[in-house]
Amino acid sequence: LIATGTLRQVSSRPDNKRYHRYRGVPVSNTASAIEESFRARQDAAAKYRSELLELWTTLNSTVPNSKKDSFQQADLERVDPKIIDFAKTHKHQCAWIPTSHCTPYGIPDLGSVSQCLTVIDGNLAGICLCADGTMLSKSCGRQTPTRCSEICPTLHKYPSHKTLLELYGPHPPNSKKRPKGVITTLTISSRLVPFLRTLRRFEESFNKRYQYPYVVFFDPSDTFTAEYTATVESAVAGNVNFVSIPTRDWRVPDSVNLSRVLLKQHEHIPHMNSLSYRQMCRFFSGPFFRQPALKGYDYFWRLDDDVSYVCDIFYDPFVLMQEQRKVYGFTMLLEEFMETIPTLHSVVSSKINMSTDWSHFLLNSTGGYTGCHFWSNFEIGSLKWFRSPTYMNLFDILDSSGGFFYERWGDAPVHTLLLSQAVNSSSLYYFESIAYIHSNSFHVPTDLTTCVGHSAPQYDAYGSNNEHSTCTNQFAHLASILE
Repeated sequence: LIATGTLRQVSSRPDNKRYHRYRGVPVSNTASAIEESFRARQDAAAKYRSELLELWTTLNSTVPNSKKDSFQQADLERVDPKIIDFAKTHKHQCAWIPTSHCTPYGIPDLGSVSQCLTVIDGNLAGICLCADGTMLSKSCGRQTPTRCSEICPTLHKYPSHKTLLELYGPHPPNSKKRPKGVITTLTISSRLVPFLRTLRRFEESFNKRYQYPYVVFFDPSDTFTAEYTATVESAVAGNVNFVSIPTRDWRVPDSVNLSRVLLKQHEHIPHMNSLSYRQMCRFFSGPFFRQPALKGYDYFWRLDDDVSYVCDIFYDPFVLMQEQRKVYGFTMLLEEFMETIPTLHSVVSSKINMSTDWSHFLLNSTGGYTGCHFWSNFEIGSLKWFRSPTYMNLFDILDSSGGFFYERWGDAPVHTLLLSQAVNSSSLYYFESIAYIHSNSFHVPTDLTTCVGHSAPQYDAYGSNNEHSTCTNQFAHLASILE
């Protein structure tokens, strides 16, 4: 990524439809230019990280609420009232503004308009002011406000890391306001090396500053030694609880006829021949939330043993979830292999008579499920909601059908569909600011200043260079209504 100066994802699938891809901005091909550009980025990022660390230290020793109030007030005082109204009314959309209102002004976190065009093709006209700050004069012309929404891209600016730190900085460890958050992992003892790599990077990026506890789950057939636990504990700052999953929560339910479970290798679809993978997906879809080891926690942050957080996270996502009263946080929306969930949506739609303000975004023109889902190897969720009768009753309906084993239902589409039936968009949060890698898919934030050594990408939150991806449009529509 650094040597070429280009940030791009390559999918292992022939059709390249499963993964979002992000284009980077190439730097000079000469070695000296690459080295000079890299050093400049590294110096700038290091300075910014130092400032964030200093700010984090200050916030950690002060009362967070007073800092937040003063920051928000000072920020608003610098903004033209018309822009405040625009931001409140058209958060992630766009607006048609008559030229009489055009003046050079700045729009915090919405971009900047530096000039206004008053004549288009010899006629006076308004402009389409998009939420990302762009002004589309030639495309817009004398169009109506309705036409504006079709022209403006759905992309929008996101708060900088500094803004997030100001708003959602640390609470003192003993504070009653500190969220009851926990980092959760499911692993096997033979994967100690990649697990340690993940833990060390996660600690360096985030948890060494916040020291949230870990709960590490194991398949009941697996064993972990005292040496294993000591090695893991030495890699983290917080406490670690090692838990063997109760057999009743891991085994195949008695209601499932194993002779009907087809375990067959597939050329392009992973884990089709794995029974344990099906057990894992069922565990994360339901029994996970009932685990006694999670009792006393309000939020979980899932950390798979083969992921990487490549940029620093100075603010506290748990604080954000708590203060904004969010139920579920995600970074990516991808497509599922439909061969693994042929009946999932029909089971949901036939037995669950519920819907929300975004459930239709997951459907195609014929009313079928597109397969788009929140990729659950990164997820931050409210345990209170997932443990509630609302969710667990929905899970029990799916579990009784046997689809986790007869097909190969993944926990990601299950979470997504059940959330879409019971949780409105105001309870979802897109963690755009968190840089994240899993397998050969990754998420790149707008604010890369906490990422030493990374080239600045031409950011595309919805993978528009993958024009045929169903989730590209679905995610854009969903993001347009998320706060």
